[in-house]
Amino acid sequence: NLDYTQVAAIIPGGPAYKSKRLNDDDRIIGVSQGDDGEFIDVIGWRLDDVVAKIRGSKGSVVRLQILKASEGINALPDTLRLVREKINLEQQAAKSEMIPITEGNTTYNLGVITVPSFYLNFEELRAGKKDYRSTTRDVRNLISELEAQGMDGLMIDLRFNGGGSLQEAIELSGLFIPNGPVVQVRNYN
Repeated sequence: NLDYTQVAAIIPGGPAYKSKRLNDDDRIIGVSQGDDGEFIDVIGWRLDDVVAKIRGSKGSVVRLQILKASEGINALPDTLRLVREKINLEQQAAKSEMIPITEGNTTYNLGVITVPSFYLNFEELRAGKKDYRSTTRDVRNLISELEAQGMDGLMIDLRFNGGGSLQEAIELSGLFIPNGPVVQVRNYN
């Protein structure tokens, strides 16, 4: 049973998303730097190490060897060429809307906050910027705005959330849970 790096979700707005050729559950088996680089077999690697190979400077080329989930266990490797870009945080950012819900003769204002990923602007954080961008900060502000509009109830939509910063997932939980454990790491793989 080989240990594959499997795509959990594609971040909207990124090169993989725009290519429309990488999909959820596809498996990445090789990574190559540039158009002429040799493919490195990444089967069995730790996820962090595979991600480090895939990431790189804006404008540079990375090629991936993938096994398409749609082709099942007998899939043959497919090569995907991507030009790296800086992913715009706006496309991952939490967004809110107010939805009126009528029950009997009463209408309630339901605030809905959609959180597509748990993000944190590491560059701003490292630079010491006090108001660095993060999921928790954005959601806290959106809740305040919805409360000012007369929100009666709140729903957080995580249906298409592909993950991201564990620190932010924990911090965001802290907006709703006063104390106690939120996550336990069972295995770093």
